[in-house]
Amino acid sequence: MVLTDPVQGLKYKGGFCMKKFSLSSSFFIVLFTVSFATAAYAEITVTGDKPIYPAVFQAIQNGQKSVWSEIKIANITDPNTVVINNVRTGDLLNIADFTLQISVENNVVKYQFLNIKTRTQLSKTWTDRSEFAAKNAVEKSFTDFFDAEIPKVMGNDTLYAQAKQAADRNSWAPRAAAPAAAQAPAPTERPIWQFGQYTNEWGDRTNNYFMRFNGNIIGTFTNSAASNRNLAVTEITFSKLQGLNFQLYEYGRDAVLLVGSEKVSIIMKYDNKEKTVPGKAASPKTVVLDFSDDLVNILSLEQDVLFRVTISDVYGLSRYYQFVFKPVNFKKAYDELKAMEANPDKK
Repeated sequence: MVLTDPVQGLKYKGGFCMKKFSLSSSFFIVLFTVSFATAAYAEITVTGDKPIYPAVFQAIQNGQKSVWSEIKIANITDPNTVVINNVRTGDLLNIADFTLQISVENNVVKYQFLNIKTRTQLSKTWTDRSEFAAKNAVEKSFTDFFDAEIPKVMGNDTLYAQAKQAADRNSWAPRAAAPAAAQAPAPTERPIWQFGQYTNEWGDRTNNYFMRFNGNIIGTFTNSAASNRNLAVTEITFSKLQGLNFQLYEYGRDAVLLVGSEKVSIIMKYDNKEKTVPGKAASPKTVVLDFSDDLVNILSLEQDVLFRVTISDVYGLSRYYQFVFKPVNFKKAYDELKAMEANPDKK
């Protein structure tokens, strides 16, 4: 059944209209119990070699600005997985904010609703929820929208090309979408490490280089107020000068700040082995593992490394962060880094 909104003149299906306060108060109140569940109402399939992110981007552009005004698309490392943070909707009384992940699994489009929190219109305090009370109706309203919009782009080569061109102008677009350089490596050796050079206090370049991992990692965190919630790990760099550095963001958006008096301990599990190493803060937002030959050897395995980071304060209260990092192509990138420092004039 297709209804028409009497104010905007917008057609929408199943009672979902992409405009602010589109859900009635009675319907929206029961919305406020949120879950980490996958909705599977209507399955649409995607075939061929075209990734889905341009179609998702175009769908967002087609949506009402009031719903998508504060969203932030996370950096895309898999062109068939799009993570949309800060999707926000509400009624006259309440507001909900959540993360929507859209991916393709075995040619089928799948949806996940994550990190949902709510507050009243008059409050500034957000409350985390564990499950939608009206789960099917709420999630279906969003999946129906994308199920209708995505095929329009995927099935039209001209529209797809236009959407991809527009999407690739954004910083979150996958690197593979950028125009290939004249001597770019083969797709199987996608350059996921980029190189930079440290500067001194005067802004002059030094002979010390670093390599930055081109992508974000997803993990979990636990503290006194939350358990196993979404964690983003960004700004992953490695150098002989500063070792392995990374930044942690709770719920994918709130930077973890380190106080000088806090103790950082890191357990690394790899290749059926376990190693505990001390960490420290290079800045209020950056965790550091000092350079060592052992660290180089572990990363050179280019296998999954499980990191468990514990940050403890002077009162004995601890925060826990866990993620898996696979340092693909680390050996080749590290050899290039050493060559740059050995022959700075040739860089």
